[in-house]
Amino acid sequence: AEDINVSPAYDRVTFTLNPSARFNNHEGIYAQDIAASFLFLKKEGSYYFRHLLQKVKKFRLLSPYKIQFIFHHSYEYFLPLLLSNMPILSKKGLEQIPRLYISSSPYSVKSSKYGYYVHLSKNPDYWAENLLCNQYQNNFQKIHFIYFRDSQSAYEAFKAKEIDIIEEDNIEKWTHTYKTSFDQKKSIILKEIPCESSERWGFLFNIRHPLFKDIDYRRAISHCFNTDLIHENYYHNALQRSENFFYPSKNSITHPPCPQVIDLLKPFSSLLPPAIFKHAFTFPSFEKNNRVHRQKSLKIFKKKGWYIQNGHLIDRTTKEKFEFTLLISYPKFQRLALAFAKDLEKIGIKAHIRIVDSTVYQHKLNEFDFDMIIHKWDYSYAPGEELMNHWSCKAAATKASKNLSGACHPALDHLLQKIAHIKTYQELCYLLDGIDRILLYHYYTIPLFHKNKIFLAYYPTLMLPDQYLNSCFSLSKWWVPQCGWKK
Repeated sequence: AEDINVSPAYDRVTFTLNPSARFNNHEGIYAQDIAASFLFLKKEGSYYFRHLLQKVKKFRLLSPYKIQFIFHHSYEYFLPLLLSNMPILSKKGLEQIPRLYISSSPYSVKSSKYGYYVHLSKNPDYWAENLLCNQYQNNFQKIHFIYFRDSQSAYEAFKAKEIDIIEEDNIEKWTHTYKTSFDQKKSIILKEIPCESSERWGFLFNIRHPLFKDIDYRRAISHCFNTDLIHENYYHNALQRSENFFYPSKNSITHPPCPQVIDLLKPFSSLLPPAIFKHAFTFPSFEKNNRVHRQKSLKIFKKKGWYIQNGHLIDRTTKEKFEFTLLISYPKFQRLALAFAKDLEKIGIKAHIRIVDSTVYQHKLNEFDFDMIIHKWDYSYAPGEELMNHWSCKAAATKASKNLSGACHPALDHLLQKIAHIKTYQELCYLLDGIDRILLYHYYTIPLFHKNKIFLAYYPTLMLPDQYLNSCFSLSKWWVPQCGWKK
């Protein structure tokens, strides 16, 4: 679009297309393509788009290059921005049998093999090549993405110069392998690029599981895991503990709630832990010895009618053992999972570790068919209504949604619904602060760690502008010096 007009009441948005815009098959992009993409995603898109586009009451084609979306409600502050990120596909392509998904990106898929590779080729007539937003970007004529079964295979391919650049997320391998296997000055370039990551990792409870419905059980299990020891021995203290879910609340969450956040939570005081109104959420400090926390956890289980017998935690009423399955799809998580299981064994809980391939894993996630997983959340710096898909009661009851934990709380639903009607960024921060506290105090997850740097290894045949060395990784800004590009 070359122009976006939002009504003062935020009840409609009008997009005016750039007449020069073209799909990759050189055909023009018209308002009817926008409408066709909207209808396709609303009916057959992912849950995110089906949920988002339901908020649009109707659309109007005002001219060949102009389309207006009218919302069901006023003051939908985020909806115009979210609609602007909607993928646009060719109407003619969608009408063909079989469908052709024709886009307008700077690259086209030249060839691909599912699970093996995707080869991209730059469109020589890319219509937006000279727009200001694309200056000094998309510098490669060909890009090959190669998929590997595991990170070790990718590492070996990198050593053999079969790939030019690799991002390493294994801190131990980065510390002990990359820096000793290569001569940094001659062979490869190692870069640690500061990047305030918005992603968060953690063990996620599926509270649909009978054992995890009880918040006290989740709290007791959370306090058993010696994260301090894991951080030191596995990650060499190179990561940062994830103390919250959302970037805007990363500073405020370490303090008691401010009056504005208390006011948001107060209507639900009878449903929330009293501490949420007075204190910041704190994680256990193990100082390499978690015996005290194990004793606290056992005390919780004993109050609930459990006892230890022959090394197993047993329900006094049903005589059943406390055991569950931790599902993982990446071998790199196995060591972390085993350490977690070992800590739980000390209080009689048996955690079975099951590794499955990515296809089976995704199917089980879609069906909510798991007890616990290691999961990543990656929200934008200003998350909006997409959070409904992650934490609302409706999403908890909708298969294939992102609410994998099954979290369903009236206070959460109330704050999530208010996000759609905020007017300032500060209001968003207060809401995210409140949501963060509810999630943490209800122990839906055991937060782990996240990176505040990106670890890149690449050959000198590639270059990156100096001004981007202190920002997050973006391949579109790199170039090949031998091709004549200059800084």
